[in-house]
This record gives sequence, C-alpha cells and structure tokens, in this order.
Amino acid sequence: MLDRSCIRSGLEEDRGYGHLVTLPADHRLDATWHCESDQSSLGFSGVWTNRGTNSPTIGHPHANRRAMVTTAALTIGSLAISITPVPTAQGATTTGLAAQAAAIAGRVSAESSALSTIGERYLAAVARYHSDLATLASTHAALTRTATSIKQERTLVDSAAVEAYVASGAENAIGLYLANQPDRTTITDAYLGEATTEVNATIATLGRDRSELTTEQATEEAVTSLAAAALGESKQARDSALATLLSEQTTLSSVKGRLKALVQAQEVAAQREAEEKAAAAEAAAQAAAAAAAASKTTATAPAPSAAGPPASSAISSIRPTAGPPSSLAADFAAIRRCEASGDYSLNTGNGYYGAYQFAYQTWIDLGESGLPSAAPPATQDAAAYKLYLRSGWSSWPSCAVITGLE
Repeated sequence: MLDRSCIRSGLEEDRGYGHLVTLPADHRLDATWHCESDQSSLGFSGVWTNRGTNSPTIGHPHANRRAMVTTAALTIGSLAISITPVPTAQGATTTGLAAQAAAIAGRVSAESSALSTIGERYLAAVARYHSDLATLASTHAALTRTATSIKQERTLVDSAAVEAYVASGAENAIGLYLANQPDRTTITDAYLGEATTEVNATIATLGRDRSELTTEQATEEAVTSLAAAALGESKQARDSALATLLSEQTTLSSVKGRLKALVQAQEVAAQREAEEKAAAAEAAAQAAAAAAAASKTTATAPAPSAAGPPASSAISSIRPTAGPPSSLAADFAAIRRCEASGDYSLNTGNGYYGAYQFAYQTWIDLGESGLPSAAPPATQDAAAYKLYLRSGWSSWPSCAVITGLE
C-alpha cells in the first residue's frame, strides 16, 4: 500500500502531472484531492462527482423528474375550467326580464370566481415552466462539467505516460536516480499501475455520470415541453373564461336596459291611461251638459217636418262617426296589423278587444257600447280616429314605435 498524504483543494487549481483516484461518495460535488507519494515525484489528483447532491432524489437522480412529468401531464387536464354560457331568455315582461337579469348576475359571479381560479393556476404554470427551464439549464451545465472532467482526466493519463517515459530514459534527476537504483524501478511500476487503474475507474465513473446526465437532460426537456403545453392551455382557458365573462356582462347590461325601458313604458302608459280616463270623464260631462241644453232647445222648438231625420251635422256634433281620413289610412292599417293582425273580431280574453285592441273602459269612454270586437269595422275605425284626435299615436305606444309613427 502506498503511503501518501492528500490535500483537499478546488478543481480550478493547477494539478501538474498526476492521476485520479476515486474518493468516498460523501464528499462534496466537484471536490478534488491532490496527493503526493513519498516514493515518486509523480502526483495524482482525484475527483468524485456525487450525483446525489445535484439530483432531486438521492440514489436515483431521475425518479422525481419522471414523477414531475406525470404531474405536469395531469395538470394539463385540470387547468381548463369549462364555462358554458346559458342561453338568455327573451323576457317580454318586467318579471321575466328581472328573473333573466338575476340569473345572468349569478352566472357572472360564478364565472368571476372561476376566472380567479384559472388566473391562479396560470401563474402557477408560468412559475413551473420557468423552474423547469432553470433545472434543464442546470442539468446541461452539469453535463458540460462532467465532459470537461473526463477530458481533463484523460489529459492527466497522457501526461503521466509521457512523464514515465521521460523518467525511464534518464532525462531528468528522477530518471538518473532510478537508473542507479534498480530496486526503485519495481516500486515506480507498481505506482504507475495503481494510478492508471484508479484513473480508468474514475473515467468509467464519469462516463456513467455523463450517461445519467444525458438521460436526465432528456427527461428535463420532456418536463419542460409538458410545462409549456400546460402553460398554453392555461392561458387559453383563462382567455376563454374572460371572453365568456365579458359576454355575460354585456348581456346583463342589455337586459337591465330593456327592463328599465319596459318599466318606463309601463309608467308612461299608466299615466296616459289615467289622463285618458280624466279626459273621457270630462268629455262625458260636457256631452251630458250639451244633451241637457239640446233637450231644452227641442222642447221650445217647433215640431220637425216630415221631410226626414235631422241633418248629419247635428249628429256629428254629438258623436263623430267618420273614420280616419285617407291621408292616415295607411298608418291606421299599420296599427291594426301590429295590434291584432288586422282582425276586427279579435278577443283573446286579455282585456283588449278588436283590431285596435281597445280596453273596455276606453271603448265606453269613447261613447260606444258593447264589446269593441263585436262592433263593425267602420265603428272601430271611427272610435280609433276619435282616440287619435285626443291622444295621438301614444294611445298605441308599442306599435307606434314598432311601425315608426313615433
């Protein structure tokens, strides 16, 4: 056994000529021992690459990386949160629109929460991707260092061989000394044999490390590829959820606007109905007063001749029966089509009757009797024209807007 003392130092220090020896596995990565033999001027140095200290799992450097590949693959499937927008109902009443708005608001709240979850997973995917890139770079650097170490050790073997050859030729002081002392030659040969064996063993160890690092680098590349795919799908899920949320918010704003407009229209219609009732009551009072005055005049007037009924002008002064003029005929026809598809006898039981969908009280206030849907078309046209003269097209607020009359 050779007696040698070793001094621990870094790989970057100058070693001169020497040989590698295999050191215990509990030494730190890239630790180097430089030893001198008392039997020769030839030094030897050793490098032990402890793969365990630079790998995720001690004993098998690829175990955790393969686990990370599986984890990344599973993560891809869980990143996307599907948000399927529910078709919006076309509510035509305040109750329907209010229910629709409440439903959309609930979906917006749920989708906001889902978007927050997707955002968190997206950030985690970004962090995982950059971490895998860093690990891949570290593995590549370790592989480069191992290849450099193998090259250095082979250089040391070549240098030792040259040194031994020069010494055996007695070209320096060591060679002359050994030439004059043959008993030292055997010791020198034994030393060179042991050093060469240790160098070869170290080169073989470094070769295995390089093979492991190559495998690990391939694993890291697969993990990084999966992380990039997960990142892309997470971004796609986030963008899809955001688009759905914005669409729902737009729909909610539209429904709220329609609800507000419908409420305002109902308020206006109620106000107009109240005004119509007041006007009808006033007209009835005026008609009663006119009738009373007419009865007094009739009582004092001479008896009518047998020439026929009174002039039509006298009747029209009490209740006009003429329909709309020809200039408005097309407009009234449009109102009839909108309100009742032109059906003068329409009675659906909703409280509105005839081609113009008169309310019963409105019909009575206009001086008519019976149901509007039972009245002749000419009577309905005359009543509609009379209502138009009082209130304009506002008597049919919705259809006036639809037909463009207002």
